[in-house]
Amino acid sequence: MLFLTILLSLSIQKSTCYEIEPMFGQKYIQFPTSTNNSLAQKHFIFGLAHLHSFEYSFASEQFEKAYSLDSKFAMAYVFSALTNIQPVWLGENPKAGWEQIKQMNLHIDFEKLTQREQLYVEAGRNLFKRGILHYNDYINSLKIIYDLFPMDNEAGLFLVCVLFRKTQPEIRGYLNRNSQGRQLQIKILKIILKTNPNHPGALHYFTHVYDQPQTASCALSNTLKYSCIAQSSSHAQHMSSHIFLRLGFYRQALIANLESDEIGMNIQRQYHSIEFMHYIYLNMGRRTYALQFLENLKSLINNNTFYRMQYGIMYDRHIVETQNYNFAFDNPFDLIICSECTVLGDLLWLYQINSGLLLVKGFSTIKNDQQYNSTIVQYYIEQLVNMSIEVNKTEPTLSISILAMTLQLKAFHQYYRLATTNDEKNLALNYARIANELELSVNPPSYGPPIDPVKPSQELYGELLLENKQYEKAIEEFLHVMTYFPNRTLTLIGLARGYSLLNRTNLARLYYSCLINDVLYNS
Repeated sequence: MLFLTILLSLSIQKSTCYEIEPMFGQKYIQFPTSTNNSLAQKHFIFGLAHLHSFEYSFASEQFEKAYSLDSKFAMAYVFSALTNIQPVWLGENPKAGWEQIKQMNLHIDFEKLTQREQLYVEAGRNLFKRGILHYNDYINSLKIIYDLFPMDNEAGLFLVCVLFRKTQPEIRGYLNRNSQGRQLQIKILKIILKTNPNHPGALHYFTHVYDQPQTASCALSNTLKYSCIAQSSSHAQHMSSHIFLRLGFYRQALIANLESDEIGMNIQRQYHSIEFMHYIYLNMGRRTYALQFLENLKSLINNNTFYRMQYGIMYDRHIVETQNYNFAFDNPFDLIICSECTVLGDLLWLYQINSGLLLVKGFSTIKNDQQYNSTIVQYYIEQLVNMSIEVNKTEPTLSISILAMTLQLKAFHQYYRLATTNDEKNLALNYARIANELELSVNPPSYGPPIDPVKPSQELYGELLLENKQYEKAIEEFLHVMTYFPNRTLTLIGLARGYSLLNRTNLARLYYSCLINDVLYNS
């Protein structure tokens, strides 16, 4: 039944959706206000539609147009301030939000607002008070609004959105996510979608809530509906690729990102769809296309730290997926220093990139006969250890993951360079096994999308077991990877090789066929 549902969802014709739905789904958003200026109200609703698709700069422009037409338009000021928090991306600018609130305080007539509007004004004041974010106060304010006005979809949805600050997993894992907050998100979204099944914000947030390996299939139909309803939103087109990758549908994920890129960049997430396409092309055997993406971005990195970071994460993945360990020496790239990375989202991304760089530099040094130097490999291991310690107090899940990467590198080094006896090879396998256990301790592993950590520990453990002729155990690890990231090329190769070496020809043929027909041929 699930497979049939997925096939039916994939058969939706977007052209039909485009003919009958508005560009951002704004016609499904209802938010009555006190303004008497119909054009200001129209800009306000359009701003909400942009805000629900995380297009913050465009939303800000629309809210500014709204309060320029009506200087007392309280709701336009409040939601303009809200463009300064990005709960899913962990971005925030509390001082700018507070300045917006102060501007509102100078212009609005609080007593003439409805009770509901007054509560929204207080919610904005509570959030940005004196330029410091007070998330708990804001959450409590939204809960009051939603309790008093249960038909107010926006109150419920902005509560869902800010709760991502608590329920969104750290990069790499779900160790500390707030389960009660997630259950509240699911409850609110189901209520809203029952009465307003086409609300773009509800469809979008539903996708994020279920964007996990085990639950992605539950989001597929709503994700596709969101991309149809918000057809002019690049982010809406991109979001379906999150779910497609979780399900191992590379071709569909590629099309989603091509459509996103064709619409234009989301200013807050430039080249995000390019990052996804690069990874997808690598797993579809189109390495020339993947390399071209990397080369095109390389020309932009010298004078822009953001582009340098985007290149860095793609560089990490390129080496891991191609297993071209000469690439790091033919295209040297140093760890990134980012003085402007001050918000949590940027800092986590920086650690993600630099830990991956240390790993692939280590792998490359180990596998390159001309460049191999044990001291250099040990230096990379020590840097990973120090990074894990550095982030442990504030981001424990990330710390555990970096520690797992440290053990990946130790296992790789031990097996391919240091081990000369079976006991020494078993030590390498033990390192890989512990790395695997650490990664699984942040249950379940995040694995992206598109993929993070850059090398799944289970996959590396499987590859080393395969090299050590422990074929049954290797297959078991590869099958585990498939549950988190189905149809991953290196995992399919591992399974095909493992079954072939066991002379289980039918199963070997099955996975080679999946690799060649379903993944490579469809590219």
